[in-house]
Amino acid sequence: MNEQKYLYCGNYFDLSRFMTNPVVVGNVAIGGQNDICIQSMTNTDTNDLKSTVQQCIELSEAGSQLIRLTAQGVREAKMLGRIMEKLEDLGINTPLVADIHFKPEAAEVAAKIVSKVRINPGNYSSNLKLDFSSDLQTINKNAISDITNHLRPLFRICRKNDTAIRVGVNLGSISERIVFQYGRTAEALAVSAIEFMEICREEQFGKIIISLKASNLRVLIHANRLLVYQMKKRGYDFPIHIGVTEAGGGYEGVIRSAAGIGALLADGIGDTMRVSLTGNPVEELPVANILRENFSNIHGHQSFNGKAPVDYNPYKYSKRQTTKVANIGDSIAPVVISNSQIDKDLEFTPDFTAVGNSSIIDFKSKKSFQILDYKEFERQNVKTTQPIFLRLETEEITKNVILRLRSAENVVIVLSSRNKFRVGAIRAAILNLMYYQCNLPVVIYVSYKNIEPNKAQVIAAADTGLLFIDGLADGLWVDIERANNEDNIRIAFSILQATRARISTTEYIACPSCGRTLFDISAALNTVKERTNHLIGLKIAVMGCVVNGPGEMADADYGYIGAGRQKVNLYKGQNLVIKGVEEDVAVDKLIEIIKNNNDWVKP
Repeated sequence: MNEQKYLYCGNYFDLSRFMTNPVVVGNVAIGGQNDICIQSMTNTDTNDLKSTVQQCIELSEAGSQLIRLTAQGVREAKMLGRIMEKLEDLGINTPLVADIHFKPEAAEVAAKIVSKVRINPGNYSSNLKLDFSSDLQTINKNAISDITNHLRPLFRICRKNDTAIRVGVNLGSISERIVFQYGRTAEALAVSAIEFMEICREEQFGKIIISLKASNLRVLIHANRLLVYQMKKRGYDFPIHIGVTEAGGGYEGVIRSAAGIGALLADGIGDTMRVSLTGNPVEELPVANILRENFSNIHGHQSFNGKAPVDYNPYKYSKRQTTKVANIGDSIAPVVISNSQIDKDLEFTPDFTAVGNSSIIDFKSKKSFQILDYKEFERQNVKTTQPIFLRLETEEITKNVILRLRSAENVVIVLSSRNKFRVGAIRAAILNLMYYQCNLPVVIYVSYKNIEPNKAQVIAAADTGLLFIDGLADGLWVDIERANNEDNIRIAFSILQATRARISTTEYIACPSCGRTLFDISAALNTVKERTNHLIGLKIAVMGCVVNGPGEMADADYGYIGAGRQKVNLYKGQNLVIKGVEEDVAVDKLIEIIKNNNDWVKP
């Protein structure tokens, strides 16, 4: 076993939170043994005192323990003081956080007022002109020295005012220097954050919180694992803020956020979090509360044993190698199983449907396969010439059972768990299969009884997202008792889409909007969706402004990026195609670009 690979979480087979040193932000302690802190961000114009104060009130009453506001310039930074005074007059003492991009002077003004400022290393970077033909070690040394000089005034102000700093690294705004060396990758995110942590250590400024964010969940998870790995190597214990940036809106945004944040919490990573949804930020808080409650209840779970193969790499995506059984496994995208036969047309069609507890039917071929539990399988001494779906609980995945199944060439394992730490138990069971070289495909079965459907779908994404982000599973069967069968199918497909395990719809990358957004991004996203949601497999970014927009849509096929009041820039990949188009014709122009690049199909 390669112990170095375990270093980020200590153990794949237990929930072990990465223990950090608490940082106090206003009246809230973040990190250490404290509960995970939930926060959100206003999407009003910070200069609009009345609407911003009102939204802060709504967020505080909804349970946001920190409230972040954009401060894109000195004027907005100064306005934070008036906003805070109004809130204090109303008896609201929720700490405020200033979100800074590009302007150090805005950060320095805000740091005298609010409890925390968030700076982005990619925006708060060196002013040196870079010559990449020079020695990279020299380039990095000079750049870090220059960045340090620019940060010192902010450090002085923060020390004097007891203000915390969040070093927030987004995939879309990593510095040119880091991108040149590492690309827009998980490693680039981690390296950028470590550089800033080292600067803070050198300057003896310890009141910092770190965050790495991306909309691509594989990049997000791998980056945060690398971050913690590197922090442990260096003896760093700064608190970590987690979230999925540009997750999108509505149902899809909830599932993507729950899958990503849930995967990190299952790895013991995260001291504070924000669920970023396009739309009213108040709607983010119930989702965050469900995630916090779900993982808080896991502590004290029944222990389970496991072994991981020495070549298992948690920092890079690799689909588990499995045999093909009944059109499941091998290189086939994960399948979806539903509870019963479907007679009507659906938005998503399952691959298999269960008929009671006795058989599963291939939806297309109509072939029927047996479902057995392990006792029946052993009692009947089943010959596996025909495919069989074998129900197993994680506790049944023992060495003896695995060795028995290793020679069973036509078995699909339907794996479930009653363990409180469901995702950990399932991961351990699959890693045991890998360790003992049992290559049977695995379908994950998750069941939720007596849980309201909107809550259950969040838990389902959190319980299974990690397994598909890591390429461990070959199928998904979601069974929410209070949801109808169509919704269960849709949830399963959405989890696979969010984790990029199986693409079955258009993918939308969309920011939650903030005070920098000068148009109605929720309406824009809905309009783009209405016109393009039949373009299966295409990735379209709908972003509020140029701060993170062009970078965060790095792997999108097309981009609809805010460029000013009712103005939009349109992209093909990273290439700007039309600049400053009027918003009322922007979607038509976007479709023209898609058609001109032969990516359009008729609805």
